[in-house]
Amino acid sequence: PSRASPLTTAVYTWRQVAAPIVLSGRDMAINLGSDVAVSNVLKVMVTAAVQGLRDRIGGSSGIFSTNGDSASGIQGLQDMVPHASNAAPTTGTSGGLNRATFTTWRNAVVDVADDFSLNGYAGMADLWTQTQRGDEVTDIIVFRRAAYLNYIRNATGTLNFNLPRTSADGVLDLGFSNVNYNGAITGVDDGPAADMTYFLCSKYLHFIVHPNRNFELGPAIADRTLDALTWGVYFMGNFCISAMARQGLLRRAD
Repeated sequence: PSRASPLTTAVYTWRQVAAPIVLSGRDMAINLGSDVAVSNVLKVMVTAAVQGLRDRIGGSSGIFSTNGDSASGIQGLQDMVPHASNAAPTTGTSGGLNRATFTTWRNAVVDVADDFSLNGYAGMADLWTQTQRGDEVTDIIVFRRAAYLNYIRNATGTLNFNLPRTSADGVLDLGFSNVNYNGAITGVDDGPAADMTYFLCSKYLHFIVHPNRNFELGPAIADRTLDALTWGVYFMGNFCISAMARQGLLRRAD
């Protein structure tokens, strides 16, 4: 008997990101004789380099970018969870798999059409059901700031709960301390492009990190033409998705 292959293989490549740390001869001369001072300078530079790497990995040039299979940067959601004229994509390749060939490699798309007060909540419900399969549902929603404010403003305009009381007498306590949608965690990020709100199923999201390049500090290098010591902070990994049909894109909710 023959056995059908249970998997279709998507291939994502390792991506490397680095940030330099430069301790100039002037820095060393100014702090000469004080190990604490030199240590403080290095600590600030390392912290700044790590923060810069985090922005490049997780921001608009990283997981929210257009980086595709042939790009050098971290694979981005605009490549993996895209749209075609505000509709579900039917072409294009991500992870080496073509959406035209594999219909399950197409994410869902719902268009709010720039009118959240009229279409926002209905569109979110539509997208949530499109991406659901059994107990596999959206559990992370990433809003841009404008879309999140629309979400909150329309909630406060349509829902008014006075009980249970959450504050003591004489205390004005306004707003929502926890804002979820059908159990999904909601968050605001400036990384997504305009009018992009992502409905993600974390079961099929994979942030892969190489154990030898997990924000590793490289050796100090003394350049003959530079009055300085130079280090590098290195990261290697990629952001991958293994089931596109479980992911969704809410368009024009800003």
